Amino acid sequence: MFWNTLGEEARKIDTLLDDPNTKFENVLYEEQVVEECKLENPKLIEYLTSKDGIVNLVLLVTHEPPPYPKNEKERYYLANVAFEILVCDPPAIMMALMNNEIAVAELFYFFVRVKDDDKELNSLLASFVCKIVYKLWKWGVDYASQNILLKFPYFVDVAVRHIGTSSVMDLLFYTLTAMTPANMDEFYHQHNLIPKLISKFEKGANPRARANASNFLCDTIRHYRENSDWNKKKCNENLIMQEIESTSTVSKLLDNMFEDRTEKCLVNGIEVLQSLLEYKKYRANQPQRLPIEPQADEIRTNDAFEGVPRILPPSQLCIGDLTTSTNINVSSIDIEKLTKSVLQVHAAIEPRLPDFHSLLINPPHQNPVQTVVGLIEKPFGATRIEVVHLIRALLSSNNPQINRKIEEIKTLVVLLDFFFEYSYNNFLHTQVEQSIKCILDNSKSNSPVTSPISESGNDSETDQESVSALIKQLFIECNLFKRIVDSCTPYLPSSTSNLSHSRPGYIGHLVMIANHIISCKDDDIVKRNMEVVDAGVRKSWEEFVCGPLEKENQIINNPLVKDVTDTDTTSEEKAFLEYQVQQMTRKLQIQLEWSVANDEAVHEEEKERVEDGDSKIDPLIALQLNSKIPNNEGSGNGAEQTGHEQNQIEEFISSLDTPSNAQDEMELTSEESKSGASNEVQSKSDNTES
Repeated sequence: MFWNTLGEEARKIDTLLDDPNTKFENVLYEEQVVEECKLENPKLIEYLTSKDGIVNLVLLVTHEPPPYPKNEKERYYLANVAFEILVCDPPAIMMALMNNEIAVAELFYFFVRVKDDDKELNSLLASFVCKIVYKLWKWGVDYASQNILLKFPYFVDVAVRHIGTSSVMDLLFYTLTAMTPANMDEFYHQHNLIPKLISKFEKGANPRARANASNFLCDTIRHYRENSDWNKKKCNENLIMQEIESTSTVSKLLDNMFEDRTEKCLVNGIEVLQSLLEYKKYRANQPQRLPIEPQADEIRTNDAFEGVPRILPPSQLCIGDLTTSTNINVSSIDIEKLTKSVLQVHAAIEPRLPDFHSLLINPPHQNPVQTVVGLIEKPFGATRIEVVHLIRALLSSNNPQINRKIEEIKTLVVLLDFFFEYSYNNFLHTQVEQSIKCILDNSKSNSPVTSPISESGNDSETDQESVSALIKQLFIECNLFKRIVDSCTPYLPSSTSNLSHSRPGYIGHLVMIANHIISCKDDDIVKRNMEVVDAGVRKSWEEFVCGPLEKENQIINNPLVKDVTDTDTTSEEKAFLEYQVQQMTRKLQIQLEWSVANDEAVHEEEKERVEDGDSKIDPLIALQLNSKIPNNEGSGNGAEQTGHEQNQIEEFISSLDTPSNAQDEMELTSEESKSGASNEVQSKSDNTES
């Protein structure tokens, strides 16, 4: 066992260390060397924390092992053991590493050795080195900020160069967000971390480095938006977030994206833009309209992307029921910061909306895709999905300038055409449905990005005009009512047509859109624009709402399994249910007891014994066989015979329920058998004597 061999391993390592000719590798090859370090073996800790010992451990982690043996596990065995020793719990090892300048310099030179941007680091060794550097940083924050950053100012350059390695990206993120020195964000700001990351989106950059740069920016934005306390940073602004949210940074990112115009670059860049427009922590609760069906409410509250929050005046803010677990009091200063960052991002995106619109019409090349519904010659693609996602986020912000621009370039018309063209792309259908919902919901609210700044009524009128233009475009140019009626009527319950082909995938989303329109029909803007619709279309719409849509909503609201409550069940029904359970349990017990005698051979043998009048037969089998004997007397009907059998079964079960009586009978039978046996022996002995 482990506790029995623990002392032996310690003595073995001590004996090995007492030998002056022992090699450093031989110590690491000992099986329990890492456990002995964690238990702080004095001799082993003293040996490893020596100047040469720490340097040897770092050299094993930072240098490629010999090409032999070919087995990867054996090649990197010493590097793995050295890594486990350097990051284990005893503070003596980490203090020795911090005080050894040669070992610390060797750790940072690991990133410098590979100078070619296209050549990647060894991922395993890079993960070892990054974990040790992070541990070193965590152990001595002041030491790291005062000595490491001053002695190795090239750290940011080499980290960005090798950001294609995931462990390097994690090291950058944790040193920026998990550490708490006051000058960390200032250090990264001085060394132009954000501009260097934006340069990874330039044409010809490494795709893996670009993807990791996008992930780093998204994670950093979410971290500072959701975890940082904005009230404590009113005077001391975060320089990194200011630089990421600036209009110049977003504009540079957009320039690089559209210059490269590859699918991966566009998707990664749009992910950063979506993170800049995502404010889950500071999204206020607005009173939502009651939906027509429960599913509409689930879609409304379970969006994959929340978009820009609907910012209200400070007196109306209620932020207790959000994604965070604690109540947050948002002041007017916080709202001003939030509004400023949103406006900066919008200012950079607005001139580029025609470029995003062109991506919908002329996307990057896509190869045909074979699906279960057939071959798609021109797939919709991830680029256009992300563009639609971004448009939905912009519409949810209800910025008047954004609304006007989208209405001018007729993006909604293109989206509705794609909605019906790609009939089985549910990602597209969901985003278009939520975009229409955002437009309809915006008809009853002012712009969330202008209301905290301007208190005049002119801006409110401008907001309503931009929303009205979008709603009019939906109802008139997109011909939304007629499309919904024509597409849904053949597939809803009241349809009399027999369709041979399958139902399109967008029917459920069209039902949701129709329910959204019905829930907003009393709003002034929606009502005015519905009056402009052609009278024939309005009449067919009303017939559709009162007929097929109403029946469809009834089916949707009808639960598949009705919950039976105590109030819905009468006393007679409860008694009948209990009776059924009792009967079922009784029959199950009888079947289990009878299953013992199912063997035909046993039946024949026991039947003969019953006919011979054997008293030692099993009463269960006897009862079963007697119940099967036909009534040869010809008297009585089948009901009387069944009743007789039932009485026998009940008598037998009652006998089984009294184990004490059965035990007494067994004891009595055993005593009689013993006495009978003794009498027989006595009679035999008497005969012998005579």
